Amino acid sequence: MKSNNQLNGVSPRLCVRPYKLSDYKSWSTAVIRACEVDGGKDSFRKKVLKNRQLRKEDRSYVFGIFHKKTNEHLGEIEINIIVRRNFRWANLGYEIHSHYRNKGFAKEGAAAVLEIGHNFLDLHRIEAVMPASNKASIKVARALKMKKEGIRRRFIPMSEGWTDAMVFVSVR
Repeated sequence: MKSNNQLNGVSPRLCVRPYKLSDYKSWSTAVIRACEVDGGKDSFRKKVLKNRQLRKEDRSYVFGIFHKKTNEHLGEIEINIIVRRNFRWANLGYEIHSHYRNKGFAKEGAAAVLEIGHNFLDLHRIEAVMPASNKASIKVARALKMKKEGIRRRFIPMSEGWTDAMVFVSVR
């Protein structure tokens, strides 16, 4: 398993890193402010422990996005391994709390995590897949210089049914 220090990313405004149990207050404050569900300290503890286990198994790497100056929790980015052997292929997902959107945090945090994915996790191909209607995520992928690879038809389940997905890729 990679050490947490290798999995820490920094940018001019952000620190992205695996969650620690001590992040609960920052995480909880942001989740409640965004009107999302905070399952309490025990729920957060389970989340942190599950993320550690998934990291140990080299299946998923979840990063909290924190503002460097204030330590505010801004959102979350994750890399999920699709195929490790031979292909070194993963998926990148990002979500910013609603009150922090449109400030460049997704791009800044995802850039740091892409670097971690390629340089420390030794991933060759990292793709971002999003609903074709999600203009904000498409804008982030383009800003990261990820190449549009195509459309996966009826790929993402949504409340109104299956929807098409745009695929963007970063290849080392």
